[in-house]
Amino acid sequence: MPVTTSTESSDEIVKASIQEDFLKAPAKFDISTAAKRLSDVTIEGGYHICSPKDEITADQYIDISRMLDTQRSHAVEFKKAVDLALSAPEGVSDCTFRVLTLIDRATP
Repeated sequence: MPVTTSTESSDEIVKASIQEDFLKAPAKFDISTAAKRLSDVTIEGGYHICSPKDEITADQYIDISRMLDTQRSHAVEFKKAVDLALSAPEGVSDCTFRVLTLIDRATP
């Protein structure tokens, strides 16, 4: 990732980059890679912004269902990302859910 002099924090830069990656090439978007990128980000104090090992809550699974009900651009590609997330044997991780939330917000 290029060095930046922006006032944005590194987590905001990575989040924006993930959204941009989805919007630029939604058919090629790799949710696992995006979740890994997000899991590597730390904020002040060295705290990770998400957990790649913790499964989301029942309420968050319901949130995913609501995301699928939303009319959006790139609906087919968004559903593909959701299907991949839901097919993980260990369930949807916190980081994967956060990526879904990011691309949900990025697709009007």
